[in-house]
Amino acid sequence: MLSCALLNYTLIPDALLNLNTLGLAHYPEHYLAHLEVDNLQSEDDFVSSYHARTVLVYPPADKQLKTCDIKVDFWNTKGQSAGSYANGTCVSGEVSLEMTDIGLIATLPEGSGYSFTVSGSDAANVGAEIYTYDASELEPVRTVDFASLPISDGESSTVFIPMDEYDDYYAKDGSGNIYAPDSDSENPDLPDDPDEPYTNNFTDVSEGAYYYDAVLWAVNEGITNGTTETTFSPYASCTRAQVVTFLWRAAGCPEPASTVCQFVDVPKGSFYYKAVLWASQEGITTGVTADHFQPGATVTRAQVVTFLWRWDMYPQADKSAGFTDVPKHAFYADAVDWAVEVGVTKGTTAKTFSPNDKCIRAQIVTFLYRYFVVD
Repeated sequence: MLSCALLNYTLIPDALLNLNTLGLAHYPEHYLAHLEVDNLQSEDDFVSSYHARTVLVYPPADKQLKTCDIKVDFWNTKGQSAGSYANGTCVSGEVSLEMTDIGLIATLPEGSGYSFTVSGSDAANVGAEIYTYDASELEPVRTVDFASLPISDGESSTVFIPMDEYDDYYAKDGSGNIYAPDSDSENPDLPDDPDEPYTNNFTDVSEGAYYYDAVLWAVNEGITNGTTETTFSPYASCTRAQVVTFLWRAAGCPEPASTVCQFVDVPKGSFYYKAVLWASQEGITTGVTADHFQPGATVTRAQVVTFLWRWDMYPQADKSAGFTDVPKHAFYADAVDWAVEVGVTKGTTAKTFSPNDKCIRAQIVTFLYRYFVVD
């Protein structure tokens, strides 16, 4: 493995003069870093040295990353080390690492998913930007930004980078909570704008987030409300009662065929009473037992896609999604294959779906939006 040295952009003034002609005026530091890291001399060199994705771990505005107390570890999908940075030293493996004046730059090879963990006393103060490239373009075709990495245990945060450039990016804190990016320049499954100009009153739903249009659609269509007048809480988990209610409202609030409820833990008059009746009568859910629904239980990714799949009348996908953590005979296996095929959701990596992970509010309204609105 190779060690890296600190770089300084003042070594290449000619490249600065040519940025506008190269079409990279929006990404000057990033391009210059590539010139240094890859020893590139021109635009043609940049294209021919194509990397599928590049990660920039960057410091707060008033610091340089090399002065921060952090450790960065990259992993492949097999859980093997792919490169690391610690104590001023980069060690490159499958992932090539370089420390520069704008931060730590990692270039990822094509054809595999990766994750990286940031730890240390300054980990909560750094951000990470991920650039995805097309071989024929200089500017990134997609830019995903985690403006500040989620640190709930005071120690670490892990960002997951899928193999496919159109899959979902997400981060996990040390407690296993899932976080979406703060911004995503392109989500191909969602249109750029809703059909009508919705108003965003939520301070925690930023324009550019992958769930932005979905949240505005869901709130304005009466499918869900914010957790307060000014917050949506996109990273909060959802209960089974909430999810079937969201689905029921998205379906137009149909009246259940019967008012008799088989579940002893679903009280009459509760906000989810009619939704649970309808969902059980439609075969969308059968409850956790014959007479218990567990309305307050946290819903998982597997359960949400299964509810949608059953609502769509159990369609069969043309092929398996190929996830290693989705057993062939699992109750949700066919639902996962269908959801991936129709674009409702993607895996958490190229080989994993994480069926037992809790499904957060942002993900759930996005799944619904992709199913009900996006062709």
